[in-house]
Amino acid sequence: MDPSLPPASSNISNEIEVLFGKLKDLPPLDSSCLHEEFAIVSDFTNIVTELQKFESSLTSSQKWKLLSLQMMADILKSEIPFINSSFDHYN
Repeated sequence: MDPSLPPASSNISNEIEVLFGKLKDLPPLDSSCLHEEFAIVSDFTNIVTELQKFESSLTSSQKWKLLSLQMMADILKSEIPFINSSFDHYN
């Protein structure tokens, strides 16, 4: 996604749906998968942050979905100890 241009509404919808799909594909919480989980949640959070830049151009439904995604990102970061303790250092 090019951060200098506001994406088309349909592109935002697609990005949001892709993120919801990624949530379903998260590996189970397992200490052997922490690096993989960390990478997924980091990527997920970065995309949500990019989408938030264009919140003013979103429909009401898209805004609610984006809010849900942000809350999920916050929950994921708090549930995975490795991410919770070192998330800021990874980015």
